[in-house]
Amino acid sequence: MKNLYSHIQKKSKTINEDFGFASNMRNIPELPIEANISEWEEVSDFSKTTLVKSFTFNKHKHLRYFVSETLKESDTMLHHPELEVRSKEVNVILYTHDINDISELDLKLAKFIDEVYEDIKFIQEF
Repeated sequence: MKNLYSHIQKKSKTINEDFGFASNMRNIPELPIEANISEWEEVSDFSKTTLVKSFTFNKHKHLRYFVSETLKESDTMLHHPELEVRSKEVNVILYTHDINDISELDLKLAKFIDEVYEDIKFIQEF
């Protein structure tokens, strides 16, 4: 054990209490970390406030998968979005119908929808 300790001391350029292990942590951003800006748009009119986002697909099968996964999750959550499907684009409108406003359920479903879309974009790279 003493030999190992001596070897570490000789090979280390700077010896601190932690033998430089924390020196690699200089590139960690300071807290609080700012969240990425969401591409969801909040739209308000006289009757309701909604979250709206458009998703574009290169292939029709990716669009079908996106819609299918969105509907499966919305059935599980018992919270259904409005989906407008055009050619290779899907417009998603989220709001809680009972209150005509955005609720926690809408935010959770929006996060899920973004994750499905990111998965599809990743798959398209291969």
